[in-house]
Order: sequence, then structure tokens, then C-alpha cells
Amino acid sequence: MARAAAKSHVPADSSDRAANLRVAAVFGEIADLLEVEGQNPFRIRAYRNAAHELGGLGRDLAAMVAAGDDLTELPGVGEDLAGKIAEIVDTGRCAVLDELHRAWPPTIHDVMRVPGVGPRRARTLFERLAVRSLADLQAAAEQQKIRELPGFGATSERNILDALAGLLGTGRRLPLAEARVHGERLLARLRGAPGVLEAVIAGSYRRALATVGDLDFLVTARSHNGAIAALVGAPDVVHVLAEGPTRATVVLRSGLQVDLRVVGRDSFGAALHYFTGSKAHNIAVRRLGVARGLKINEYGVFRGERRVAGRTEASVFAAVDLPFIPPELRENRGEIAAARAGALPELVRAEQLRGDLVLVEAGDEPSAVVAAAAAAARARGQQYLLIVHEVPGRARTKLDWDARVRAAAAACAEHDLAPLQGLELDLSQRTCPEVQVDFRAARLSHAARAGSPPALLRIVGGPREAEAARDPTALVRLAVDGALAVVGDPSRLPALEPELQAARAAGVPVVLGSGGEPGGGQASRLELAVSQARRAWIEADGVINSRSLAEVRQHLSPRRPARRRA
Repeated sequence: MARAAAKSHVPADSSDRAANLRVAAVFGEIADLLEVEGQNPFRIRAYRNAAHELGGLGRDLAAMVAAGDDLTELPGVGEDLAGKIAEIVDTGRCAVLDELHRAWPPTIHDVMRVPGVGPRRARTLFERLAVRSLADLQAAAEQQKIRELPGFGATSERNILDALAGLLGTGRRLPLAEARVHGERLLARLRGAPGVLEAVIAGSYRRALATVGDLDFLVTARSHNGAIAALVGAPDVVHVLAEGPTRATVVLRSGLQVDLRVVGRDSFGAALHYFTGSKAHNIAVRRLGVARGLKINEYGVFRGERRVAGRTEASVFAAVDLPFIPPELRENRGEIAAARAGALPELVRAEQLRGDLVLVEAGDEPSAVVAAAAAAARARGQQYLLIVHEVPGRARTKLDWDARVRAAAAACAEHDLAPLQGLELDLSQRTCPEVQVDFRAARLSHAARAGSPPALLRIVGGPREAEAARDPTALVRLAVDGALAVVGDPSRLPALEPELQAARAAGVPVVLGSGGEPGGGQASRLELAVSQARRAWIEADGVINSRSLAEVRQHLSPRRPARRRA
């Protein structure tokens, strides 16, 4: 039977205006659970309407709450909902939703979303058959219990099984940004548990895939330790699938499955290599072992019955005459051949970046955006900011670009950072505002003919399906005389690795940036950008903002005539 999944519908989002999406998700889940309860339809509709309006709102709710703005001016928001918005933004929780969760399991949401079920039937299934999750629903249908309930029947039961076959056959993968929030929180909890000596996260998380199917924790600990108890007792855990002395499996409120293994210290390196993967990489390493008369598994490296390596990952690689291979490269895409030839890249590290890239949208207040970015950059020990002012294709109001550039520079100066500022236009735009800046940037979503290539090019996404399928090579090559800007936007993360691979192949240097860190305990966008650069075999010398301010200024300085003034 497929595993039970307990998905929250209130994830911590790391995209722009994350507070808007979180509030909308909370209100949507409240509406669903109120509908399960059979509550007043007008109250349900109020929450649904507010969720719809706030999800598409162009203003940042977090900024509005911080500024004390009147939230009742927003469409669909009265005094009651305004108070709940402030509560969610300030605390990340909502008392109404917490109360509903005490009456109904969070996984009831999954049940009601199955085609052919809905809120009323979900309540019937819960009350009559104790169906709390998709796994419970599947078990009830397979045992032909659903057909006996009033309002269902054999046909409904068969349709539910067909729908579940699709839902449970494809596990949900979380964006890396969201998985990092969960992962780092749990990792800190495990490292603080009694008796724990070392704790790490393996799997696709450690290899920095853009999406993560589950979290694999490995722990070494003293014989009496609190690792298992720390995991199963974590606040986000809603379902314990397995619990034993050395292993536990749980499901978080987000739907993410977490596996914990407590391993011996002599096996820790071998287990870390094995559970980090990828499967193809591990098979290739095991073949090298077989050729040397060795057996390699998660318990160690063995010659016959004798363990000869496995305490560290480096010892596993050394056993097959390889240097340590960084986790991000372990996809069996040439890393073993490169390691044997002594040609592994020195992958870029976040601490090597001397500056960050910040995007200032036309609707943003430059001083606020840059001040937040400057504080984060200063905390990382960085020296400058590359500030990109986005020029809208069709400006509804005339912007004072000189004032915006001055405000951004002043925000940098408050944190003792040097600013390098540029204007970013769509590559098809023919006019540019008249303002003195350090460089010219452009954005595009499809191949275009440009008479004057920009110093900095940023690829922006269209529909996700189309973006994931396209070959970015033609777009990247437009930056061959400048640099490619790569922002760690969680929503575009799957597209970044192919773009960075294309940049490396074409010899195009890159600028890695956060675009402006989201804060609030969310994953660092700069680190997300760096993680994808490492997967693309990018070294520090191929990253412009690993260089000094003078070198960056020289690389991005105008070398061609600017576009005519607007």
C-alpha cells in the first residue's frame, strides 16, 4: 500500500510577496475545513473570496502590516479578516486554523480533494470509517467498505480507487527552498538531542536538486540517545509511519516524508555516501570497487569480511583511488572520469562572493529593498551590491529615476557597502531613461535580436512547463560579451541549472545573486543560486561577483553607445 501522506496547505513560501501566498493558503484551508464541518456558507465564501483576492494581490501584505496600513481597504477584507492577516504575518499561525486542526486532521484536506469525494463525503468517511488520510481512504476502498455507506456505491468506490492510483503513484516533491526550511529546523533539533554526536541531511537535498522528494537524516550517537524521540516529537510531525531504536519515518505537515537512521561511527561515511546518491553515481563507484576486489555498501567498504574503509566519505572514495567528489556533482555525468583525471572543478562557494545582486522593481521603494539587502550582505561580510532597477515595458506613471538611484546609493552607504547600479530593460525596448548608472542590463524570455548587447542579461520565465522544456543555449549566448545574471528565485530554480550549464559551455561568466533576501526564516536565495551553480560545475573564476569591486566595474562598464533617451 502507498504510504500515507499528510500535506499542509499552508507552506512557507519563499517567492516574492510570500506573506500574500501564505495568508491566501491559510484562508483557503480554513474555508475547506469549515465546509467539511457544514458551517455557514456565507462565512465559507468570505474566506474563499479573501484567499482569491490576496493570492493575486500586487501589494506586499508583510510590508502593509509592518507599516500599520489599513487592511480593510483591501478587497474582500473586513475587520475580522484584517486581524487574522496581521496574526498570520506576525506569528506564522492562525488560531482559527489551529482550532480546526484540533477537530479535523490536516490530512482530511487531501481526502476531500480526491475526485468523487468532496467536503461532505470526507466528513462521512471520517465519521463512519475513521478515514483520516489518502492511505486510509485507499484501504477502505480496497476492502470494499465505502460502497456500503449511504450516498456512495460500488461505482463511486471504483472511481475513488482509480483517482488514488494516480495520486499515490506520484509522490509530491517540494521545492528545494521549502525543503531547506524544514531540513535546517529539524537538523538543529537533532543536533541538540541528548547523545547525538553528528547529524547530516543526505539524499537529493544534499545534492541540491531543485525539488526534493523526502529528507534523509543520518545520525551518529552514543548508545543512549534522544535522536528518535527528537524527530517523532517535532512540532511539524503529523504522522509517524515507523519508529524503532535506530530508525524512524515520519510525515511533516507539509507532506514531506522524513527518514532518520542512526548509524555506527565506523559506518557513517559509507552511509552518507550511499544515501546521498545518486543511484547512478553509487553504481559506478561500486563497479570501481568490484574491480579492486571490494564490496561497497551503506555499512562500509569491505575486503572479504574485513571493513577497510567507511568511517568518512573521503575514505570510501580513496578506497577506489578517487579524490573526494562534492555531492552536487554526483549524478554520473562525468564526475568520476574527471576525478580519475585530476580534473574536478573547484566549485564556487557562497563565502567567495564579495557582493550580491539585488532587483528593484518599479513598484518597490528602492531604499527599503536595498537597505534589507545591504544588511544581509554586510552580515555575510560582502563589500558591494549590484543593484538592478527594473524599467517597466509600459510605465503607467513617470518615475524619478535620479531619485531612485540616489535612494539606493544612500541605503548602501548606511551599511558601508559600495553600490554598482544599472537599469534593466526588456531586450525589445528601444528607449532608456536618462539617468547616470554604472551598467546596462536586459531581461528576456525568448531569443531576440539585439542591436546592442547588455552588460548583464537576466533570463525571465514564461509558463513553467515551457520554461522547463526549452533549451536556454540561444538565450545565454546573448550574454557572451557581458555576463548572465542568475537569481536564486525558488520558482525558477529548475531552470537555473540548465542556464548555468549553457553559460559554462559558452564561456559566459555569471553573476549569482539573491535578488534580495526574503528573510523571515526562509531559505537564502543567494545560497540557492550558488547550489545550482555548483551542480553546473561553475568555479569561482567564472562568477563575476567573486571579484573585487574594481574588476566588476570594469567588466560591466559600458563599451558600446547607450540607447537613445526616452
